Formats: sequence, C-alpha cells, structure tokens
Amino acid sequence: MLDEIKARNKQIALMSFEGSTTAEIAMKFKLTSVSVNQILRDPLIKSSISSLQDKAQENAIKVRKRISELSMKSLDVMEKFVTPVEEVDEEGNVKTFIPYDQKIQFAAAKDMLDRAGHKPQETRIEISHTLTTDDIAELKQRAAAAGALAPKDTDIVVDSNVVVGQPLEDEDEDEDDS
Repeated sequence: MLDEIKARNKQIALMSFEGSTTAEIAMKFKLTSVSVNQILRDPLIKSSISSLQDKAQENAIKVRKRISELSMKSLDVMEKFVTPVEEVDEEGNVKTFIPYDQKIQFAAAKDMLDRAGHKPQETRIEISHTLTTDDIAELKQRAAAAGALAPKDTDIVVDSNVVVGQPLEDEDEDEDDS
C-alpha cells in the first residue's frame, strides 16, 4: 500500500511538473483538489519536482549547446548551395558555376538571411487599368510564351480580375468639362 501511495505521489509530482492543474490531477486520481495540494506541499514531493526542474534545465542547456555547435556546421552546408565552384577543363579554361539547382540555391540563401534576421519585405503592387477580357487573355498568353508566369508554389500572383462596371469617361471629355 505504501509503495502504491509513493508511486501515485510521484505521478502527481510529474503531472504537476508537466503543467497539469490541481483539478486535472485530482480528476485523474479520483482525489479532491485539497488532497492534491497537500501532496504537492509535502517536502519530498517538492524535492522531487525541484529535481525534475533541475534535470529539465540541464537538458535544455545541453540542447542549446549542441544547437550552437551544429549551427556553424549547418551554415557551412548551406554555404555550399550558394558558393560558386571553379572547374578547369582540358584546355585550361576556368569555368565558374554553382552545381545546385536554382530553387535549392534560393531556398538556402533565403533561409540564411531569415536566420540572420533579414526577412524579405512584403511587396504588393496594385495597378489600376481598364482591360477587356480579351486584353487579359492576351497578356496571359504573352506571359506564358515568355516564361514569365510564376510557379504555382510561390507567393507571387500573376493574374487579374475582371471588374464589370460603368465605362470610364475619356480624359479628353473630362478636360472639356472644366
């Protein structure tokens, strides 16, 4: 019986350490909140919780240290994706190129800048111009032919909306009215 109480109290201490409320602990063990509070005030339980907190702090410090150690290695790996490579051909000509796909290069460069605190500025350009449906279709065809359409997986929007409304008056007519 005493071993069961000890085991239960350790579980209560663990749940408290993990952030469970007194009411949640009481419900799980079919106790009253008052009983749970009494258990949590016990010096041995307080010591157990303190020990768990110390271990968690030690682990957090070890993780931070390990991340710090790996960050330089990670940066070196990412640097490979954006650093040009020189290669000499049989004729002695030096060719400089980046051996990775441009999407990989871009993602690596963007990630390095983001981690350094240089987030990209969000840019939104709004152009108001009256176009017909045929004009819009032609623009889309020309953009597709030129390879200027944005890939589907980017945040770039290359599209337009047709707003149906009153036709705009010519500027010449506006000048005549004044």
